[in-house]
Amino acid sequence: MSSQRFIGIAIALLSGSVSPMLYAAPAVLGNSLSSIISDNAMSNVRGATMANLAAGNDNLQANVASIIMSPNGQGVNAPDAVVQKNQVKSGSPSVTSQSTQITGNALNNATGILAINQAAGSANRESNQLGIVLGAAQPVTNAVLATSLPSISGSTLNKTTKEEVTSVAVAATAFKGAGGIAQVNQVSGSGNASANSFALGVAPGALQ
Repeated sequence: MSSQRFIGIAIALLSGSVSPMLYAAPAVLGNSLSSIISDNAMSNVRGATMANLAAGNDNLQANVASIIMSPNGQGVNAPDAVVQKNQVKSGSPSVTSQSTQITGNALNNATGILAINQAAGSANRESNQLGIVLGAAQPVTNAVLATSLPSISGSTLNKTTKEEVTSVAVAATAFKGAGGIAQVNQVSGSGNASANSFALGVAPGALQ
């Protein structure tokens, strides 16, 4: 079996940083919280792409990847999670609008492993988990992947009030031409929990 290489890209914008392609902002534009992936962000990427974006307070996000590709069951194993928690100053005005969006041509023609977490609000929990094994090795189960993560359960009930407007959106133009495995979590509000999980094991002699 021919060897293959996986290249990882990790992006974290948790406190209002701005780049030409990705944008995550805490309480700005009045009392709004927005987490946005727009324009041509992460288009044409290859390999393993992981992005965590959070606008708000006390959000927990994680990406996990474990890949083994070898005919004898030995290979690359990366069981550690990328766990990120954002914290902003208290005393912010009441939030009336929370939104997460993937717009424009974001992630067009992206291939490989795509793990995206977006949050707007507070006390949200998000996770992406992946395990791929090709060859004579034991598959990485969901239970094994879960041990690399803190509890993903929401710490509080959803406290969105009637006065708050929450929204999530993926534009029809996003992800065009993308291929591979895409795991996307978008949450707006408070106390939400969202998780993706994938595990694959192939019998000995695979890809011969």
